[in-house]
Amino acid sequence: MLNVYKIAEGYASDIMEEREHWSEDDLYDIAHEYADDSAHVIYYQAAHEFVQALPFDVKNDAEQNVADCGLINEEITYNQFATLIAYFALQQLILDAVQVKLEEAA
Repeated sequence: MLNVYKIAEGYASDIMEEREHWSEDDLYDIAHEYADDSAHVIYYQAAHEFVQALPFDVKNDAEQNVADCGLINEEITYNQFATLIAYFALQQLILDAVQVKLEEAA
């Protein structure tokens, strides 16, 4: 089974390597870019595996974010829903991992 925290940690490490090129105000946008470009979000099967590996609370928060953005409708497919959950969960996990790294570096 996937370790979603290690995946986010890997992205966070990449982000930290570029720390001189961004400020903390940019973190949300940077996490968005990494999550949006991730194979765990782009490909349906990878998204399903990622969502299946999420802790219950992280998955629920991501589902709520999908709903809050108005992305749930009668036209959304099961596969699309999985990619949206994967995206919101991964973005938050990346933000959390970067925050931990910033605190450790301080």
